[in-house]
Amino acid sequence: HRIVGAAYDELAARGPVTWEWWLHALSRMDVNEGAAEVRVQEGKAGMVVRLLHPAGLVFSLTDRFTVPPEDRSPNQWHLCVSTRAPQPTAVFLAVLMPHRAGDVGRLPRVVGQEGEGALGVTFLWPDGRRDLVGFRAPGRTGAVRLAGFLRISSGVWSLPTSCSIAARPSSRSS
Repeated sequence: HRIVGAAYDELAARGPVTWEWWLHALSRMDVNEGAAEVRVQEGKAGMVVRLLHPAGLVFSLTDRFTVPPEDRSPNQWHLCVSTRAPQPTAVFLAVLMPHRAGDVGRLPRVVGQEGEGALGVTFLWPDGRRDLVGFRAPGRTGAVRLAGFLRISSGVWSLPTSCSIAARPSSRSS
């Protein structure tokens, strides 16, 4: 099964703030800040998370709640991924790839894409197939371009393998 997800968050404040993106799990997460990658395994299931945008994020992991729960909830791990400097806006692009234990090798290689007015991700699967998911950048109107040739007018799009995106450059809107 080819199940992956992309989370695209556009954030804005009245003034500069340090933006945070949180991930919670019952098991300790393995964090590779240099690769902007997090792995977690819980029993027979796991997930690989890649933070593709913005670059230069700060990763912090703890097993403590800011305010401890009043009930007897199981302990949890909390990953905070934050921007290095305060800014009035931010865009986070994360890829979430769930898998069965032992199937990490069946996950795709992930390549972040930045185009003219768009952000996206290409999933390169071990069997040679590829999928592209794209998002219009904040404040952009009209057509945007991604992956060097793909011109899109909608806000969010996905192209499956059957579109042969690498083989036929096109200037048509989809």
